[in-house]
Amino acid sequence: MQRSVRRSGARMLGLLLSAAAVLTACGQAQPGVAASIDGDTLTVTEVQERTAAFIEAYPEIAGQVTVDRITAVTIQNFLRGRVADSIARDLGLEPTEGELDEFVEQIGGIEEATRQVGQGGVSPDPELVAAEIRSAWIVNALRELKLAEITDPEEADAATRATVDEYSAAADVSVNPRFGTWDGVIVTPANGSLSNVPDDPDALTGAAIQVPPG
Repeated sequence: MQRSVRRSGARMLGLLLSAAAVLTACGQAQPGVAASIDGDTLTVTEVQERTAAFIEAYPEIAGQVTVDRITAVTIQNFLRGRVADSIARDLGLEPTEGELDEFVEQIGGIEEATRQVGQGGVSPDPELVAAEIRSAWIVNALRELKLAEITDPEEADAATRATVDEYSAAADVSVNPRFGTWDGVIVTPANGSLSNVPDDPDALTGAAIQVPPG
């Protein structure tokens, strides 16, 4: 069944939609593994490769934050994406290619989508960009479900955040301590540093796709 994506008020914030932190019990990943979630793993090598690709593609963004922050966001986006996958499976929110194409057009095209996820720490690798677009579509579709039950947009946003938080808390997550800690929303680098820039403490907080209002 085709699902319409409401441009007015639609919010696609990677996975979080400004979600408040949900503390989750998480262990330490095995050697060679940067993070795992419900048995799905991201290796240290993959994190290093993605971080290097991001720095090469977006030196102007990379220059504003520590390398530790970039690697933490790389892991963070991986975890958020897998949480979105769980939501999609459980709630029947798997997008079709046509729905994803329509969503990209609403964003402003693939170049705009790539630019937006680049600001959220994702290199312009087509597979990684496509994964972020898919996660964004899923969270937006979840919000559409909430809007069908709750007509007030702000309450629907809160209900969407609550569902994402619930899935994040339920996931079995392990993070390699060399890269930081996961609280259900963000990965904080091991050194606790979010940015090198004092007046921009929220720099590079994770992939974000914004759907312009219609």
